[in-house]
Amino acid sequence: MARDPIRTRRLLVGLAAAGLAVTGYLALVYSRGTAPVCIGSGCAAVAASPYARLAGVPISYLGVAFYGAVLVLAAAHATVPRAADGLLALSLAGVIFSAYLTYAELFLIRALCVWCVASAAIVAGIFLLSLRSASPHTTPAP
Repeated sequence: MARDPIRTRRLLVGLAAAGLAVTGYLALVYSRGTAPVCIGSGCAAVAASPYARLAGVPISYLGVAFYGAVLVLAAAHATVPRAADGLLALSLAGVIFSAYLTYAELFLIRALCVWCVASAAIVAGIFLLSLRSASPHTTPAP
Protein backbone atom coordinates (compact mmCIF):
# COMPACT_ATOMS: atom_id res chain seq x y z
CA MET A 1 0.00 0.00 0.00
CA ALA A 2 1.15 3.47 -0.71
CA ARG A 3 1.87 6.08 1.93
CA ASP A 4 0.42 4.85 5.25
CA PRO A 5 -0.74 1.27 4.66
CA ILE A 6 -2.31 0.80 8.09
CA ARG A 7 -4.36 3.99 7.80
CA THR A 8 -5.44 3.12 4.26
CA ARG A 9 -6.48 -0.38 5.33
CA ARG A 10 -8.46 1.02 8.26
CA LEU A 11 -10.22 3.49 5.97
CA LEU A 12 -11.05 0.71 3.52
CA VAL A 13 -12.45 -1.47 6.31
CA GLY A 14 -14.44 1.49 7.67
CA LEU A 15 -15.90 2.34 4.27
CA ALA A 16 -16.76 -1.31 3.64
CA ALA A 17 -18.51 -1.46 7.03
CA ALA A 18 -20.43 1.73 6.20
CA GLY A 19 -21.43 0.23 2.85
CA LEU A 20 -22.57 -2.94 4.59
CA ALA A 21 -24.69 -0.84 6.95
CA VAL A 22 -26.34 1.06 4.07
CA THR A 23 -26.99 -1.96 1.86
CA GLY A 24 -27.86 -4.14 4.85
CA TYR A 25 -30.55 -1.65 5.83
CA LEU A 26 -31.87 -1.54 2.26
CA ALA A 27 -31.84 -5.36 2.06
CA LEU A 28 -33.77 -5.57 5.33
CA VAL A 29 -36.32 -3.03 4.10
CA TYR A 30 -36.67 -4.95 0.82
CA SER A 31 -37.15 -8.28 2.60
CA ARG A 32 -39.92 -6.74 4.72
CA GLY A 33 -41.63 -5.22 1.69
CA THR A 34 -41.55 -1.69 3.08
CA ALA A 35 -40.14 1.57 1.75
CA PRO A 36 -36.86 2.89 3.15
CA VAL A 37 -36.91 5.92 5.42
CA CYS A 38 -36.00 8.77 3.12
CA ILE A 39 -36.27 12.49 2.52
CA GLY A 40 -39.14 12.80 0.04
CA SER A 41 -40.34 9.93 -2.13
CA GLY A 42 -37.16 9.29 -4.13
CA CYS A 43 -36.13 6.14 -2.28
CA ALA A 44 -39.57 4.56 -2.64
CA ALA A 45 -39.63 5.35 -6.37
CA VAL A 46 -36.15 3.89 -6.89
CA ALA A 47 -36.92 0.80 -4.78
CA ALA A 48 -40.13 0.14 -6.74
CA SER A 49 -38.46 0.55 -10.14
CA PRO A 50 -37.31 -2.33 -12.37
CA TYR A 51 -33.74 -1.06 -11.84
CA ALA A 52 -33.88 -2.15 -8.19
CA ARG A 53 -33.27 -5.75 -9.28
CA LEU A 54 -30.75 -7.45 -11.55
CA ALA A 55 -31.86 -10.79 -12.96
CA GLY A 56 -34.45 -10.92 -10.19
CA VAL A 57 -31.92 -10.30 -7.41
CA PRO A 58 -32.40 -7.09 -5.40
CA ILE A 59 -29.54 -4.63 -5.91
CA SER A 60 -29.32 -4.25 -2.12
CA TYR A 61 -28.46 -7.96 -1.81
CA LEU A 62 -25.73 -7.53 -4.43
CA GLY A 63 -24.51 -4.53 -2.44
CA VAL A 64 -24.22 -6.60 0.73
CA ALA A 65 -22.18 -9.21 -1.17
CA PHE A 66 -20.01 -6.51 -2.75
CA TYR A 67 -19.24 -4.72 0.51
CA GLY A 68 -18.68 -8.05 2.28
CA ALA A 69 -16.09 -8.99 -0.36
CA VAL A 70 -14.46 -5.57 -0.05
CA LEU A 71 -14.29 -6.01 3.72
CA VAL A 72 -12.61 -9.42 3.38
CA LEU A 73 -10.10 -8.13 0.81
CA ALA A 74 -9.34 -5.01 2.85
CA ALA A 75 -8.81 -7.08 6.00
CA ALA A 76 -6.61 -9.57 4.11
CA HIS A 77 -4.60 -6.75 2.58
CA ALA A 78 -1.69 -7.13 4.99
CA THR A 79 -1.29 -10.89 4.65
CA VAL A 80 -2.44 -11.77 1.11
CA PRO A 81 -0.01 -10.37 -1.45
CA ARG A 82 -2.49 -9.82 -4.30
CA ALA A 83 -5.49 -8.74 -2.21
CA ALA A 84 -4.91 -5.10 -3.18
CA ASP A 85 -5.16 -5.97 -6.87
CA GLY A 86 -8.37 -7.92 -6.29
CA LEU A 87 -9.74 -4.99 -4.33
CA LEU A 88 -8.86 -2.60 -7.15
CA ALA A 89 -10.61 -4.79 -9.74
CA LEU A 90 -13.67 -5.26 -7.54
CA SER A 91 -13.93 -1.57 -6.67
CA LEU A 92 -13.55 -0.58 -10.34
CA ALA A 93 -16.48 -2.85 -11.20
CA GLY A 94 -18.39 -1.34 -8.27
CA VAL A 95 -17.77 2.22 -9.43
CA ILE A 96 -18.87 1.41 -12.98
CA PHE A 97 -22.03 -0.34 -11.79
CA SER A 98 -22.75 2.44 -9.31
CA ALA A 99 -22.39 5.05 -12.08
CA TYR A 100 -24.91 3.09 -14.17
CA LEU A 101 -27.35 2.95 -11.24
CA THR A 102 -26.94 6.68 -10.60
CA TYR A 103 -27.63 7.34 -14.29
CA ALA A 104 -30.76 5.17 -14.03
CA GLU A 105 -31.90 7.11 -10.96
CA LEU A 106 -31.42 10.53 -12.52
CA PHE A 107 -32.47 9.98 -16.12
CA LEU A 108 -34.65 6.86 -16.27
CA ILE A 109 -36.45 6.76 -12.92
CA ARG A 110 -36.18 10.53 -12.41
CA ALA A 111 -35.88 10.14 -8.65
CA LEU A 112 -32.97 10.30 -6.25
CA CYS A 113 -32.45 7.98 -3.30
CA VAL A 114 -30.16 9.33 -0.57
CA TRP A 115 -29.22 5.77 0.44
CA CYS A 116 -28.13 5.05 -3.13
CA VAL A 117 -26.15 8.29 -3.28
CA ALA A 118 -24.47 7.36 0.01
CA SER A 119 -23.54 3.95 -1.39
CA ALA A 120 -22.19 5.55 -4.58
CA ALA A 121 -20.02 7.89 -2.51
CA ILE A 122 -18.74 4.97 -0.42
CA VAL A 123 -17.89 2.96 -3.55
CA ALA A 124 -16.05 5.97 -5.00
CA GLY A 125 -14.05 6.31 -1.78
CA ILE A 126 -13.17 2.62 -1.80
CA PHE A 127 -12.06 2.86 -5.42
CA LEU A 128 -9.85 5.89 -4.77
CA LEU A 129 -8.24 4.24 -1.75
CA SER A 130 -7.74 0.99 -3.65
CA LEU A 131 -5.99 2.94 -6.43
CA ARG A 132 -3.54 4.22 -3.81
CA SER A 133 -2.94 0.79 -2.37
CA ALA A 134 -2.72 -1.43 -5.45
CA SER A 135 0.57 -3.18 -6.06
CA PRO A 136 2.74 -1.47 -8.64
CA HIS A 137 3.01 -3.62 -11.73
CA THR A 138 6.52 -4.19 -12.92
CA THR A 139 7.73 -5.80 -16.08
CA PRO A 140 10.01 -8.79 -15.68
CA ALA A 141 13.70 -8.23 -16.32
CA PRO A 142 15.06 -9.70 -19.57
